[in-house]
Amino acid sequence: MMETAKHQVAIYGNFHQLVMHFAPATLCIADSYLRKIIAELVSNACKFSLPKSTVTLDGEVRGGFYVVSVSDEGRGMKPEQINSIGAYMQFDRERHEQQGQGLGLEISKRITDLHGGSLTISSTLNVGTTVQVFLPLPENIKGHA
Repeated sequence: MMETAKHQVAIYGNFHQLVMHFAPATLCIADSYLRKIIAELVSNACKFSLPKSTVTLDGEVRGGFYVVSVSDEGRGMKPEQINSIGAYMQFDRERHEQQGQGLGLEISKRITDLHGGSLTISSTLNVGTTVQVFLPLPENIKGHA
């Protein structure tokens, strides 16, 4: 996870400070899927934050889930924008240059859903955004022996 996050920050010219802390845990998700979630969320954090701002990644065990949090100090989102996130959604395109096709959050959400988890977004305009991915621990997956 750490190498994936570092790689995404490097893609954006290392203009962001990256702070990471991951508690160890065993998860029922392929490394490639977890790396894809991290890559998409860190990419968004870099895209929508000012240079030299901090992108923070945390991974912790909480209430039967492994929770991955990606926080930025970016422009934030309005509640109606969060509620309308979907494939190919981009907001305020007329005021902000945006890279990509608006798929990062949707890809992350779908992978998370496929693994029995959930994704939440909290955001404050002109302050930042935190995306949390809740992945069930093996003992909390139905049918897991």
